[in-house]
Amino acid sequence: MRRPERFVGSLATTLKPSVFGTLEAALARRTATGRPLAPLHIGDTCYPPPPAALAELNDTARAAAELARYGPTAGLPALLDALASHEATMLGCPVDASCILFGGGGTYAFGAVARAVLDPGDEVLLISPYWPGAHSIFTAVGAHVREVPRGAASTPATLGAALEAAVTKRTRALYFVSPNNPDGFVFGDEYLKLFQAFAEAHDLFVFADEVYAEGYATAPLRPFAATNSGQAFARTATIRSFSKSHGLSGARLGYVVAPPEVVAYARRVSLFQLFSVPLPLQRMALAARRAPASWLAGAQEFQRRHRALTLDVLTASDLPVTYAEPEGACYVFLDFSRILEPHAGLVTLQHVLERCVDHGVLLCPGHAFGDGFESHARLCFTAAPEAELRAGLDALVAAVSSLAP
Repeated sequence: MRRPERFVGSLATTLKPSVFGTLEAALARRTATGRPLAPLHIGDTCYPPPPAALAELNDTARAAAELARYGPTAGLPALLDALASHEATMLGCPVDASCILFGGGGTYAFGAVARAVLDPGDEVLLISPYWPGAHSIFTAVGAHVREVPRGAASTPATLGAALEAAVTKRTRALYFVSPNNPDGFVFGDEYLKLFQAFAEAHDLFVFADEVYAEGYATAPLRPFAATNSGQAFARTATIRSFSKSHGLSGARLGYVVAPPEVVAYARRVSLFQLFSVPLPLQRMALAARRAPASWLAGAQEFQRRHRALTLDVLTASDLPVTYAEPEGACYVFLDFSRILEPHAGLVTLQHVLERCVDHGVLLCPGHAFGDGFESHARLCFTAAPEAELRAGLDALVAAVSSLAP
């Protein structure tokens, strides 16, 4: 009998498995005890979505009718117009419905554009650390990923030199995320001008992952597509996610803003992979996009409070753990090197994360975010209510203290 693996294509084998597989045994132990486990590993928010978006779930009569028929494959015209109007304001340049690829989550829309832009064998430069899904999206279309570390002491000059050293004749695109997942770094104007000039010089397409652009931030959030009076728009896909902007992770709603010619081909990809997002969910997205400014202000204040609590606990604990204060997004990227190094390899990040689970908190392993982060772990401070977040932080302090030399 043939082994099933013989029928698996080579591209599928290049995709990274779940980053939490190595923690399954520790998770099973904790679950068996019945004790709580703070889920600070996934980039969720427990802040409730806009009430008008949730109200769409109550119109069962309309939902029943709409679920029995196909909707417009590109999206409801009213939704596309609302998104285009919002993006024209965000980006400061003309945007219409032909620039919007709406899909089943930002991940899906991102992937459809990647298939429209890239060919097998193309190279993509990923500035690390990066959102883990980006690596697999590019490798799934047969592209080769070249990581370009930003570095803890990054400047536009040092990063520019690193990009120039990494680019080849096969390089087709550049990817970055700002505010950054996993460390909250925000690329300011000088970086964005660098990326735009670099992309122009090498004729590259740019994937600007800006899914956290509407969240709380301590640094100015500049859209890349608006760089140089909007000149960057012609070679940019800006990635958006209702999971991050409106707390609708489970609804799987997101979109990409890109030049019309790119969107036209990405819609062909989408047509034969998704066809269309269910109409009730499109109406949910429309209601969310129309949410009053007061809802967004409340979500940002929630994020600010949870960020402050997290940093206060970490500072007061005086743990042998290093991190940069996040300028945006909802994460702290913890470096456990000062714990690991004195143990000369006898204690690994796996041990640290398992000890964290045993004490009641789950973090995301750092190796998912690029090469060189094997001593790191990401903590999401919006994933749990304040009391649960505090309990998770206390569990982290206890776990690390039990391992500290």
